[in-house]
Amino acid sequence: MVPIDAPASYTSENCLWVQDVLQWMQERETGLNIFLLDMCRKINLNDGIPPQPGQLKVTANIVFGYATCVDAEAFEVNKDDVSNGIFISFLKQRVMHDEKVTVMLDRVAEDMGRCEITRGRQALELRSNLSERRGLTDRIQGSGCPETTSARNLQWAIAHVLPESHNLQFDSGVKVQLGFAAEFSNIMIIYTRILEKPKDIVSCSVHLKDFTEGLDLDLKMSNQESLLDAGSLLPMDILLPAELPGLYTRLKGLQRLKKELTFTVCPVSIYKLG
Repeated sequence: MVPIDAPASYTSENCLWVQDVLQWMQERETGLNIFLLDMCRKINLNDGIPPQPGQLKVTANIVFGYATCVDAEAFEVNKDDVSNGIFISFLKQRVMHDEKVTVMLDRVAEDMGRCEITRGRQALELRSNLSERRGLTDRIQGSGCPETTSARNLQWAIAHVLPESHNLQFDSGVKVQLGFAAEFSNIMIIYTRILEKPKDIVSCSVHLKDFTEGLDLDLKMSNQESLLDAGSLLPMDILLPAELPGLYTRLKGLQRLKKELTFTVCPVSIYKLG
């Protein structure tokens, strides 16, 4: 897997081996080790003979789902200004089905096979040695040590703590709610809405700008009236009820931040004359 900061003429030395990640997972003795990789698999012409990964344990619980075949490309589809890999687009339709994961992925492969865009150009490749009926809807079983499980859960919870919602009062008399929601562990939605405004203000909205450098933020898709316009697929009512209009900004790449997240909150008001 090629890191985003790899040089243009990268070789295998700049990449992360999936087999290395699998070895780390095996050390934790997990019940299911699954990799779903929506990425191109073109052979790197800059590379010589890549090093071979070390020997893996025989665990009979490994599943690989590649979006495409060796030395082939994986394509994306853009719908309503939202871009997804074709593999992920079909996977999301079945990922929560309560069935063996390899059966679910076979159905995804069949769905992709009926897609005109990918026919003859991209085909899902599966590799598995799964010997038990394991699915992505299985309940997570903790370790035999409650202290270890509690410590791990606490560490996970701390890493995913969102900022608390704030009510901001401006000198103009406008009162604003600033809220936060997580789409993924490295993608956050910030939403704003007007709680109060003086009678001489006809309309008012709140815009966010001047974000900390390093974030993956498309300014054209910030401060949007819907989550979809902001590039998110979260249901609207997960943040604000439909009768409470607000503006949404979607921040990606939170893991790249080298310092605290900062931004400016700017109310934009239209006043009544006379």
